[in-house]
Amino acid sequence: GLLLVFLLLRRMKLAWRHAFGVSLKDLFRQVAYAVTFYIGVMPVVFLAGLVYAAFLIDIGYPVGADGAQEIVAVFLSPDYPAWLKIYMGVVAITLAPVTEELLFRGIALPLLWRYTNTTWAVVIVSTLFALLHFHIPSLVPLFVIAAAFSCAYIYSGSILVPIIMHVLFNSVGIAASILLGRHAAA
Repeated sequence: GLLLVFLLLRRMKLAWRHAFGVSLKDLFRQVAYAVTFYIGVMPVVFLAGLVYAAFLIDIGYPVGADGAQEIVAVFLSPDYPAWLKIYMGVVAITLAPVTEELLFRGIALPLLWRYTNTTWAVVIVSTLFALLHFHIPSLVPLFVIAAAFSCAYIYSGSILVPIIMHVLFNSVGIAASILLGRHAAA
């Protein structure tokens, strides 16, 4: 994914800062936006997740530990070696946010925005983001956080804002999984 972005930028003769609003001189402001947006949207993500989980339970769909995303299962299971857990954590906290944000918010969102309005572009990109995680119990919370990533990118004009939000989202999710897994094992 990152190679594709690099090749596209090179072919179009665009610098990262021009293509994605990346400016290191405004890094502090971008981090502040990211943290503020993240803190502001997490109650909505959490509430949407609870309501959606209640719906899935009502229709008999598994949402407990058996229905956890594969990466969460890796962190919770004693069957996986520590090196794999570290590797998966590094990928989830670094490569996945950068790649996904560049592709979804940096390329797909502006492309769709050209052919639709802002609302439809955000809805379509957020739906694709949620669906491409291939996890039914996370579908609605992922849609909500993806919409927040899109809105943060539109508002700030910098791809660093949704990347930082995504890093925070994945980091907190992994930490919570590990802590809850240890608590459940005790």
